[in-house]
Amino acid sequence: MDSFERGKAIFLLGGRDKNTNLDELISKAKDQLKGVVCYGEAKERFVEAFKSKIKDENFLIETADNMGGAFKLAMEKAFPGDFVVLSPACASFDEFESFEERGKVFKSLVEKCKENVG
Repeated sequence: MDSFERGKAIFLLGGRDKNTNLDELISKAKDQLKGVVCYGEAKERFVEAFKSKIKDENFLIETADNMGGAFKLAMEKAFPGDFVVLSPACASFDEFESFEERGKVFKSLVEKCKENVG
């Protein structure tokens, strides 16, 4: 998260929940990110955790059913100069065969987006 200018990144979080403690993630996200879009099997727990700890109305907390929907929503909420980052914090197996497949799908979503813009 530190690699991005404060308030300029939207992280896509989700997949099959590993039931990890989210406190450090939320604390860091609150200080650094524009927001998060949570998807997949983990979305409910993640959103509940973020909403319970972040009361800032300007911090984006959204949900989507799958990674493609999360990407689309994040792109709709992003402004020029913002970043949409896949950083799922979860296993990929609710939607994909592997993390490699998830990465390839994300890359293809980015490529399609670039084609539509350019």
